[in-house]
Amino acid sequence: MDEQTRHSCWGVTAKALLGVAALLLLAWLAGGVEAGAAIAAR
Repeated sequence: MDEQTRHSCWGVTAKALLGVAALLLLAWLAGGVEAGAAIAAR
């Protein structure tokens, strides 16, 4: 039972880290697009 709980905990941790990484990637891409548009508007 303890092993199953530990495995589940690591699975949740991995999913959370992947979710945060995906959000950061999307924010970076959106920032890059906005910066590119601002430079093009000059």
